[in-house]
Amino acid sequence: ALGCVVSTDVTLEEPDPIEIDLTSPLFDCGTNINCPGASTGSIFSDISGGILGSFEYYWIDVANTDTFNIGDDESIDQLLSGEYELFVIDGNGCTGSEFITLIEPTDTFSVSLFPSITPGGDNISCFEACDGAITFSANNECGEVDYSWFIGATPISDLTDLCPGDYTLVAIDDAECTFTDTLSLSEPPALIVTDSVNQSLCAGDDMGAIFLTVSGGSPDYSFDWDDPDLEDIEDQSDLDPGDYSVTVSDFNGCEVELELTVDEPDSLSTILISPVLLGPDYNISIYLGSDGIIDATVEGGTEPYTFNWTGDDGFSADTEDISELIAQNYCLEVTDANGCIDGECILLTEPDDIELPNGMSPNGDGRNDGLIIQGIEAFPDNTVKVFNRWGDEVFMANGYSNSNLWRGESDSGGIVPDGTYFVILVVKDGEGERELNAYLEVRR
Repeated sequence: ALGCVVSTDVTLEEPDPIEIDLTSPLFDCGTNINCPGASTGSIFSDISGGILGSFEYYWIDVANTDTFNIGDDESIDQLLSGEYELFVIDGNGCTGSEFITLIEPTDTFSVSLFPSITPGGDNISCFEACDGAITFSANNECGEVDYSWFIGATPISDLTDLCPGDYTLVAIDDAECTFTDTLSLSEPPALIVTDSVNQSLCAGDDMGAIFLTVSGGSPDYSFDWDDPDLEDIEDQSDLDPGDYSVTVSDFNGCEVELELTVDEPDSLSTILISPVLLGPDYNISIYLGSDGIIDATVEGGTEPYTFNWTGDDGFSADTEDISELIAQNYCLEVTDANGCIDGECILLTEPDDIELPNGMSPNGDGRNDGLIIQGIEAFPDNTVKVFNRWGDEVFMANGYSNSNLWRGESDSGGIVPDGTYFVILVVKDGEGERELNAYLEVRR
């Protein structure tokens, strides 16, 4: 109220302007993100000026205009590549901002896998073989790469002599980028060879055949027969009986070996037997008789058999054995079920017809010394009588045989003189009695 005035000087100070320094650490290959598309980026802030200790932080994804973090975080991580802004407000409401761009590698780290390829186009040469391999090369890697291979959950270290299966690679480079891939090694189907053997139809023929059917493996197929006379082709014909070996190979060199046998039936054999009915070798009991028999025995070949008999007089029959035969030549042709043929012939003989001699010279010289009656053996039931020119009986015998000859002795024990005699022979056969007679000259 008195109007007194006091004055003083006051100095107003302002804070230093807010300055923001943003940094992002680099991975080994010079980028803020280790791998394309990864969220491994981070940003650190260093702020000066303003009212320290009372800042609010607003982190902004510039491309998406998204303020995704509000608070007091001076750093942020798990970031994708792109441009980021940090906007801060101090306790006085003063603001500041700064931008930073995080970059990622321009190319993706990968590994190219190369399986082994056989000539047939598979990865493994043969079914159930273990000769596969895998080679590989890294692309766009950062620094050194650590490779880990697995089959299933089992780690492996050698990429040669591999069996069929799925192989998994996990590769990590120095930027900790990871590449994972699985490669399947395939095998061809099993090489299968089936055979069909046609056996020889007849013993010793060359009608055998072998037919092969090949599947699986890797076509085309080749054939190697162990017989130098055979062409190296799939099927063989006109083969002799015997053992054969063939090696079948596919395009990859996988092999199957077969041992094959062309069999043959036993030789077709025919044996003809006709029993002796008279003497040492007569198959017919009497002259012009018809009581011959032939028994046929057939062995080998393939049953059933067919029979074809022929005889000199036009005889024919189709049974195995034949009977009621006359003396002549008989031939049998036997055919088995395969058409194999064997044949045999046999001659049936008969005794000569009865014939009385017209002379004898019983002088002991060993020639014509007795009464030899041709064919008498066929008629053991006989009677021989010899008469002189006056009709006197000088000799008589029942069952006369050439093994016990009359040599010119009389029934009384003397020797008949030279001269002409009359012989009567009576024989009995199945048809009754038959009488033959003849004059006989006895000369010493």
